Formats: sequence, structure tokens, C-alpha cells
Amino acid sequence: VNSSNEEPDFNKDLPQLLENIRIAVSLGCKIINHARVLAYDKPLMEKVAELGIGISSCPGNYLASGYIKDIKELRLIEQLEAGVKVFLDHDDDLFFPTLNEVAHLCLSSSLTMGHLKQMLKNSWDTIPGKLPTTTTT
Repeated sequence: VNSSNEEPDFNKDLPQLLENIRIAVSLGCKIINHARVLAYDKPLMEKVAELGIGISSCPGNYLASGYIKDIKELRLIEQLEAGVKVFLDHDDDLFFPTLNEVAHLCLSSSLTMGHLKQMLKNSWDTIPGKLPTTTTT
């Protein structure tokens, strides 16, 4: 339910959701949460990939909230193949499926273990202020 007490309407909401992502990109955000429609605008998706912006995706939340009916609607594979640093998030374990449950949901919706590993790496790569990676010999 949105601020007008209406049920979500994907087609009606899509332009504003994409505009919200564009604004976040223009502000120089390093991570954008809930950018679930990113893959519906290919040039924007390419720009996000080029800038290395982290994109958190919360499939369990979106399913439980009724924003999506199927994880495939998030086009996670398309985002990964475009080089987007998308990663899984779970929002709140108290109300939504745990990250483990979300990973299993993703595996049952055509994502592979390789996709999940890439998303895990993406989450690490986009941590603000993380320690630099070093190699020791």
C-alpha cells in the first residue's frame, strides 16, 4: 500500500521508481537500496554498472509485501550480466525471510550458486569504508 492507500501498481509506479534511482545516481550514492526496477531501464542499468554502485535487492521482502509475485521480476541475472554490483539483502529477519531462506528462493527461481557467489562478492565490494584488500606472500 502506498501513501494514497492504493495497492502497488507496477506499470503506474515504474516511472517514479526509475526517477528515484536516477536521482540517487546523480547525488553520487555508492549504494542504492530497493532499486528493484533498475533492470527495466537498460541505459540506467549500464550507468549504475559503470559507476560501480552497489544495489541491494530484498526478494523476500518484495515477495512478502506483494511488490513482486516471482523473483524473476527483479531480473537479477540480467543485472549481474550487465556488471551491476547487485547483492541480496533481507531487510528484517523478524518480519521477512532470513537471508538463507532468500538464497534458497533465488536458487529455486533460476539463479545459480555462481550468481549467489557473485552477489556475495558484490556485497563485500560495495561496503562503504571497508578496509583495502591486500595480498600477502
